Amino acid sequence: MRKHRRIPSVMMRSDDHERLAALAAAARARTPGAPLLLKKLARATLAPTTPDGVVRMNSVVSFEYNGLSCRDMTLVFDEDTDVLAGRLSVLTPAGAMLLGMAAGEAVEWRDEAGRLSRLKVEHVSAPGRAEAENLA
Repeated sequence: MRKHRRIPSVMMRSDDHERLAALAAAARARTPGAPLLLKKLARATLAPTTPDGVVRMNSVVSFEYNGLSCRDMTLVFDEDTDVLAGRLSVLTPAGAMLLGMAAGEAVEWRDEAGRLSRLKVEHVSAPGRAEAENLA
């Protein structure tokens, strides 16, 4: 018998939700992370703020993605992406799945080709005020 896995809850700021919904809708046909992000946005609980330890835009996150350890990656809007500088777009599959997760949570999903992907959040740091203001 197959065990049913709980889908992690998603909590995000209302202003991020609006901007992300427009971004994901516009990018739906050109990036594989956009449909994942749209699904996540559809089940999100909106709040004026998010609790510490929940991945939001500009959070610094350490996570494991398909067996690879990713340390101190900042989740950013697409135009701020720079993987070499540790800035991961929310429109990538990993970026979309990170949004709204907390340390210790894990999620699995199948991509469009049917391949299984797994992501586990190890640590989340809130964005610094100066960095958040520069990226907003």
